[in-house]
Amino acid sequence: MVVTKEVAAGPWVAGTNVSYTISAWNNGPSVADASITDTLPAGLTLVSASSDSWDCSTAVAGASSVECGYLQHPVNAQPDGVPTVITVVAAIDSGVPSSTVLTNTVDENWIDSRGPHTEDADAEITVSAIADLGLSKTAIDASGTEVSSAVAGEQARYRIDAHNYGPSNAVGPIVVTDTLPDGVS
Repeated sequence: MVVTKEVAAGPWVAGTNVSYTISAWNNGPSVADASITDTLPAGLTLVSASSDSWDCSTAVAGASSVECGYLQHPVNAQPDGVPTVITVVAAIDSGVPSSTVLTNTVDENWIDSRGPHTEDADAEITVSAIADLGLSKTAIDASGTEVSSAVAGEQARYRIDAHNYGPSNAVGPIVVTDTLPDGVS
């Protein structure tokens, strides 16, 4: 048997999903019971695993690996045979730093008349981090309620809220500078 692994085109951004396609061929000469284990590296967690031909029913979202099985995998020899396919979707943790290389490995195991066999394949991604930061500034009274006016000579209060709209974590230090207008001290 032969196994390959391909990754959907990037960019691969921390805080988003990445999709992998695992393809398997049985070059014969006979059918074989087979299993495929996709082990995700730190920084990736399983979202889903699906196939029209492999049994991936044990897939658990949030796991670090998934195993799919195929009883009596038919002969579908390369190069003309159509592969059986598994699609694995994984979440890239929002805290993975930019330029981190994540290698996802798949192992295929099968047993035929000659005994047990193993084949593996992997796919690498280089993660980028994109944070979308926003600020809001609101005038408030002493109790924290929003106000729309201030009285000359009295104290004015403001609340500044910082938001990260993601998808990646923002890397600090993050500095907010509030410049007061003329006449305010």
